[in-house]
Amino acid sequence: MGGAGSRKPKPGVVGECARAALAVTMVLLLSGCAADGADSGPQPTAVPSSQPTTGGGDEGDGEGEPGSEPSAEPTEGGGQVEPGLPTAGPTPEPGAPPGPDEAVARFQERCEEGVEEWREGKVDYPSELSVPVEGAVNYNAALDVRSEPLPADEVVDVGDGAAASEEVLVKCTVAARLTPVGDALSVAEEPTESVGGWIVQEFSPKGVVEWSWTVTALEPVDQQLRLELRPAIVVEDAAGDPGYASRNLASFTTDVTVEASLLHRTAYWFEVNWPLIVIIATAVGAGTLAVVTWWRKIRPRRKAGVRTTDGRAT
Repeated sequence: MGGAGSRKPKPGVVGECARAALAVTMVLLLSGCAADGADSGPQPTAVPSSQPTTGGGDEGDGEGEPGSEPSAEPTEGGGQVEPGLPTAGPTPEPGAPPGPDEAVARFQERCEEGVEEWREGKVDYPSELSVPVEGAVNYNAALDVRSEPLPADEVVDVGDGAAASEEVLVKCTVAARLTPVGDALSVAEEPTESVGGWIVQEFSPKGVVEWSWTVTALEPVDQQLRLELRPAIVVEDAAGDPGYASRNLASFTTDVTVEASLLHRTAYWFEVNWPLIVIIATAVGAGTLAVVTWWRKIRPRRKAGVRTTDGRAT
């Protein structure tokens, strides 16, 4: 008996709506449970793949991915080192000095085997040297067979003088001798074994051999020193002289300036020239005496000859 606005819904429509709501509720509940189970449950084991990943490892092992732990690193012996531990061999620092000269090492190995062969090198010696009178200085010479030898002034100490270099060919063992050109200088050898003034040396592992002498200036006069090496060949000299190599002897000259005062030089001049001065003085004295004697002899005659034969004065 109700009015037109109070209609009741059909029973079939209400049932369908209830079933749809129940289904949505169940889906939501099942999704929440699945998410919780994925967080707490065990992770599946990944199968390694032969394709490398971006991080340098295999797919699925976790290497190269953000937040993953670094794997153990292999060592030279085949084992592994735990992450964070130092490796067996230290890494060379940038700018570290290079190793030994390989060419020098091969040269010395052949020398040890008894193979005598020529090796190109550089001899460093003083081209000019200054020595105080009655004083002494050290004369240093060196032979360098390295591929990149140092400048001469960094190898030999020349004081106020100058250093020079010459390219030479040498063998495993080299002998050197220093001799003065004149009597104003004396050369004393270092306390080493020598034969006839020759000092024999072998190259160091670096490819360098050095000699040293003590030079003393005995007189205030400039002279020269001569350095000789054997067996050695000066490359520049041997190029134009086919017979030079057969001599196996190279010589180098050093100009020596002796520092002396004016008094020393004057005394030395008189000492050197005194015999000549005596001879000249004797000759002059003898000549003067002869003139005086002659004058005394002819003077009375001149006085007697001033009158003529008739007694008149002329």
